[in-house]
Amino acid sequence: EESKLGGGGGDRSLSLSVSPERPKFMDFSQDTRDFANQDLRGTNLGNLDMRRCDLSNSDLAEAVLSNSNMNRGKMPNCRFSDCQMANWSAKGADAPGCNFDRANLEGAKLSKARMMNCSMLSVNLEGADLSYTDLSDVELCGG
Repeated sequence: EESKLGGGGGDRSLSLSVSPERPKFMDFSQDTRDFANQDLRGTNLGNLDMRRCDLSNSDLAEAVLSNSNMNRGKMPNCRFSDCQMANWSAKGADAPGCNFDRANLEGAKLSKARMMNCSMLSVNLEGADLSYTDLSDVELCGG
């Protein structure tokens, strides 16, 4: 089966294969396509396995990423503002320069991530694992 994702419509939609072992779980881990520079605003990417996915420079504002696995992903300069990211896993991710303003990162697993120069204004980080995470020059305020 295939599913279309995309916040902007036709040309910006992504076509994803559904894993046969887990038919309701889309698996990006073996997908070699490049997801960089995508408009994914408002898209529901909850419960997806997107390990090692390249989302560089993508706009994911107001997207749902709760319970998704983006461990070791490349996501520099992404916009995650106003996202629902509870229990999001991005261990070892490369995410410098991202905007997480007003995002819900409650219970997120971000250990060993590179998140320098990010903006995190009014972010919910309750219960988040930030151990060994590089947060140098991060703008933290409110939340």
